Amino acid sequence: MNANQSKQQSNTQAKATRGARKEKPSARLVVAYALLQMMRQSAYSNLVAESRFDTLDSPRDRAFASTLFYGVLERQSTLRRIVVSYCRKPVDKLDPEVLCALEMGLYQLLFLDSVPERAAVNESVLLTRKLGKQSASGFVNGTVIPVDGGFAAYSGV
Repeated sequence: MNANQSKQQSNTQAKATRGARKEKPSARLVVAYALLQMMRQSAYSNLVAESRFDTLDSPRDRAFASTLFYGVLERQSTLRRIVVSYCRKPVDKLDPEVLCALEMGLYQLLFLDSVPERAAVNESVLLTRKLGKQSASGFVNGTVIPVDGGFAAYSGV
């Protein structure tokens, strides 16, 4: 085998390996799983965070995940009130995954200056799909977008 054939073979193997790699979960997805675990098991937040966030490789992702996770927990009653006021469906009728995506999106939109509004909305919709609730992605989009323009009513919260 000459050098050129060897190079072609290694390029082919590299492409095959790239396609076979398992995609690492995003920080938002890890946070969603952690919040869902909190909802379902009433677990201690620090233990859930410690076990879930270890799967994230970069310190930046871990820091973002921690900020988002603890922020949503801290502001959960405020976020739920906002969901109730912008959503026609009763909160107790929402799937936990949908409620989680809404709360995370609203928290990013309203309380994290480092996340652009468009990204908060888009990531909430993508998260809804990743959590297996594809049919609710339009609902999440339609619930989070109006909050972006109407938060003035909640500025005192």
